[in-house]
Amino acid sequence: MKTLNLTLRTILLILALVCTVNTALAYDMLVDGIYYNINGNEASVTYMSYNSSSGTCYSNYSGHVAIPERVTYNGLVYTVTEINSCAFFNCSNLTSISIPKTITSIGPNAFANCTNLAHAVIPNTVTIINTQAFYYCKKLSSIYIPNSVVEIGLGAFEGCTKMTNVFIGNSVTNIGTKAFYGCPLAYITCLAETPPSLNSSNTYFSSYANTTLYVPANSIEAYQSANVWKNFKIITDFKPNFFSLDDVSTMHGDTIIVPVSMQNENEITAFQTDIYLVEGFELVKKNGEYQVSLSDRKGRDHLIMANDAPDGAVRVMSYSSTMKTFKENDGELFYITVKVPEDGDGVYPIVLKNTRLTTLDEDEVLSPDVFCNVTVSPFIKGDANNSGDVTVTDVVVAAKYILFQNPDPFNLEAADMNGDGKITITDVVKIANLVLDQNYDEPMEPTLNMIKERIGDKATISDNASEVTIENNKVRVNGLSLPAAKRQD
Repeated sequence: MKTLNLTLRTILLILALVCTVNTALAYDMLVDGIYYNINGNEASVTYMSYNSSSGTCYSNYSGHVAIPERVTYNGLVYTVTEINSCAFFNCSNLTSISIPKTITSIGPNAFANCTNLAHAVIPNTVTIINTQAFYYCKKLSSIYIPNSVVEIGLGAFEGCTKMTNVFIGNSVTNIGTKAFYGCPLAYITCLAETPPSLNSSNTYFSSYANTTLYVPANSIEAYQSANVWKNFKIITDFKPNFFSLDDVSTMHGDTIIVPVSMQNENEITAFQTDIYLVEGFELVKKNGEYQVSLSDRKGRDHLIMANDAPDGAVRVMSYSSTMKTFKENDGELFYITVKVPEDGDGVYPIVLKNTRLTTLDEDEVLSPDVFCNVTVSPFIKGDANNSGDVTVTDVVVAAKYILFQNPDPFNLEAADMNGDGKITITDVVKIANLVLDQNYDEPMEPTLNMIKERIGDKATISDNASEVTIENNKVRVNGLSLPAAKRQD
């Protein structure tokens, strides 16, 4: 019996060693539930472990995952630039993903077999969607591929059996075999003036007879004669009629009003769209009615209403009984009121899908899916003094911090506008931008020259105690120039 026990312990030890050899951790760091590999000052999202005997990788991502632009680990800040091969492979409990504007590549099989992934927003920084990146994501109903993408890999969206609408930006030059095979597409919009390269095989798309292909008006003949593209029975011109959303920053538990804008070439009389929110967010109701309202672009008798859709979305619809058109051709169209959850820092999407616009001629045109990112934190970005609002005082407080005047209170995370862990002149300028209601383009860092171009050679903003002046490429607080040196505690 003693010998048998020793043998069993030996066997168990051997098995444990074998499992250790076959299954190895695959990441360099774990931050807020996301696994990363490190390369210099950059990080890439990866999987948790790899089993060499089965040749499979494993992760335990679930629910909504918001990948940040930057992560801090052991005091160092890394920019997140890639999603590695198989990073989310087989994560059947993953329901939605927010991808930041620092990501340039989505690796092979990155989201393959994520069978419950319903929302994936690809930012306008990604250049490559690799082989089978979203293979068999059965709940993806549509996808927006931005203008930055130049290549869509083999089988990238193969087996997405609910995908009925795809929007392809103007830079795609090559689409891999079976990229959309198995997708019951009703609409494809491809804005590339030169038809993306497809070989003579027909296995890129599942249907050619029942799918409407929208392309630039001056490219219709090119698509009608190009390999594979010519098989579509309906090829028509795309008109730029679309919705848009701006990103939002807010605090836990806040209620925010989100404007939805419309740019339209046609005269539009009515619309419908489906709004999708991640778990914890909700559209606000009052007296049992969703709080949605039209802007002053509405016609005399336009109505707007909203109700729950069977798939969990909220459908918003607006129309005019006398076929009045919405005013102008660009600007805010309607507003939704959203309640933010009481906890959970991160970036969360608001997605508008299945948008249809009705023209004055009673034609129906499609708008591509659009989204915005809602950044939720215990503070408001730019609110350096934790007052609950961004004012000139926050510009002053951030400037004083750089000048080693140790303002109190001071929220470094709120003042750190670009997330690099330091407070610099760039952060002060970005806060000033907010106060002056000036927009700046990302990922470009605003400089004093940029500010001067927007607000003139001199601008002064002040509160009761302090004054900030931007003049001749310099920033002065109460007459004292800010040094170029940065401060980092």
